[in-house]
Amino acid sequence: MDYSKSGNITETYKLIGKLLLELEPYAGLYGYILKRSPETLQSNLAFVSNEILQSYLEDLIDFTISDESLYIYRRYFLRTYNLVSIFGLIVAIIFGLKLAYSGASFPLAMLTVLSIAIPSGVIWHLAPKMTPNRRLFFAKLLNQELNRRNGNINGGKGLMTKINKLVKPSAQSVPGMTKETMQ
Repeated sequence: MDYSKSGNITETYKLIGKLLLELEPYAGLYGYILKRSPETLQSNLAFVSNEILQSYLEDLIDFTISDESLYIYRRYFLRTYNLVSIFGLIVAIIFGLKLAYSGASFPLAMLTVLSIAIPSGVIWHLAPKMTPNRRLFFAKLLNQELNRRNGNINGGKGLMTKINKLVKPSAQSVPGMTKETMQ
């Protein structure tokens, strides 16, 4: 059933959310490389009006609106990262204790524990930040689709400027980057 023709905003939001969830695997490193919306998004949203897409985009970058109401909620999204982190920390401790009891030197045991525990801790620390980045990736895709529809192939003003302000790195946060290279 094509929900976008029925005129029901809730059903259209469900359709948009479902399509964005299908594109979520591209949200990692490749999400920042994408220059245009994938063709599947263009074809599946062909009958959704610009007003509804614009409304969804505004709701998407408003972090007070829940993922459930935008139909992009993943039940085990953060839990998976937390479990991987906890598992890594437990493995690090067990492996370090095993090395210590087997007679290995203390610095070797500590180096082994730290080499396993630090990446797990970094994953654990970054896991809560993945939700806003995920929503901003979705917002970028929808904004690119709206720009394509409006004839702004190189990008437009408005919400994309707001999105870029949210994710724009500062010169201090990226080593070797100057203010001239950021613009």
